[in-house]
Amino acid sequence: MRYCWILLCLLFGVPCMADSQSDEVQHIVQGSITFRQYCSGCHSIQRQSYEDLARLAGWNDKAAKKQLMLSSSTQITDRNLSALPDESAKASFGIVPPDLSLYVTQHGSEYLYHFLTGFYPDQHARFGVNNKVARNTLMPDILGPLQNIMSKESYHKLVSELVSYLSYTSDPSTIDREGVGVGVLVFLSLLLALCWLLKKEYWRDVE
Repeated sequence: MRYCWILLCLLFGVPCMADSQSDEVQHIVQGSITFRQYCSGCHSIQRQSYEDLARLAGWNDKAAKKQLMLSSSTQITDRNLSALPDESAKASFGIVPPDLSLYVTQHGSEYLYHFLTGFYPDQHARFGVNNKVARNTLMPDILGPLQNIMSKESYHKLVSELVSYLSYTSDPSTIDREGVGVGVLVFLSLLLALCWLLKKEYWRDVE
C-alpha cells in the first residue's frame, strides 16, 4: 500500500511540475516583452540574443520580430543591446545604464522587485522621484505611469514577470535543469510502477 501512495504522488506530481514550468516560461516570455517595451531603450542584455528568447517561447523568426518589436534590419541572432549611445546616456542620466545580464545574480530577485516598486515622489530628485531601496537613484520610474491605467494586481504581475525574465537572463540553464528534473521524475515513476508490478507477481507465486 505504501508503494501505491508513492506512485500516485509521483504520477500526479509530475504533471503539476510540468504545468508549473510552463507557467514559468510564460512569465519569462511576457517579461521579455515588457523589457523590450520599457527597458531596452536604455539597458542591454549582452549575454542574450533574440534567438534565445525565440527558442524559449517557441517563436519562428517572423513571430519573434513581431513580438519583440524588432526593426526589419535587426537579425534574430543579434544581441539584446540598447540603441542608446553611451554619450547620450551620460548626458541624460549622468551615467551609462548598466547591462542587466547578471543583475539578479548580483543583487537578487527580491531586491529588483522592491526596487522597481519602491519609487516615490521627490521634487528634489533628478527625475522627480526617489527610491526606497536605492536612495538617489539616477533611474526614472519608467513603469510608474502604468499604475494609473492598470489594476494593482495587474501592475504587480507585470513587475513580477519582468523580474522573472531578468532572473532567467542571469541563469538561463535554470529552465533546462527543471526540464531534466521532470524527465527524471517521469522515469522514476515508470521504474517504480514496474518494480511494484514485479513485486506483486513474485509474491503471488510465493503465497
